[in-house]
Amino acid sequence: MFEERLEFGFRKKKKVDKSFSSKINFYKKPNEMPEVIEAKDLKKFIKKKPRLSRHNKKVFNDIAYDSGWEAEYAKKLQLKKDVGIIKDWKRQVVIEMNVIELNGHAILTDTTMLVLKKRGMPFSHICNYKIDFVVTNLDDSLEYIEIKGAEMSTWKLKYNIFRAMFEIVHPGIKLIIVR
Repeated sequence: MFEERLEFGFRKKKKVDKSFSSKINFYKKPNEMPEVIEAKDLKKFIKKKPRLSRHNKKVFNDIAYDSGWEAEYAKKLQLKKDVGIIKDWKRQVVIEMNVIELNGHAILTDTTMLVLKKRGMPFSHICNYKIDFVVTNLDDSLEYIEIKGAEMSTWKLKYNIFRAMFEIVHPGIKLIIVR
């Protein structure tokens, strides 16, 4: 073996079995499994989570969108703006969700933390919600549009809080989910 390495300058690599069963069941029999598993061997037991968002970023007007679907919707909105059907549109608008105390009651609001600090009001920041598109119609009414593929549990929770807040704080704003 030593002569082979000197002669060729390198050792041949063994083929590694990358099948799913070899990753999980590297101990063939239960009695072969050690009581203590080292950290380097622990990786073999952990199954990787599948990638849930398989979308590719797409570019429209030199702006990268999270998915091709969002980029296509942005094209439609830009066309509507150019034709004069809508006044304006914005993308990826961040909405802060904060809780303030008013007259002994906790109130959910979208007033930003900066404004609340300037007013000297105590508040608790819950989370930020990033809406895909905000459309301003010709009559100055607003539409909040969410492009949704896979609905994750985190998104559902944030959207339910967001929807509950906006139905009370801004009842005239239309919320739309495009699936």
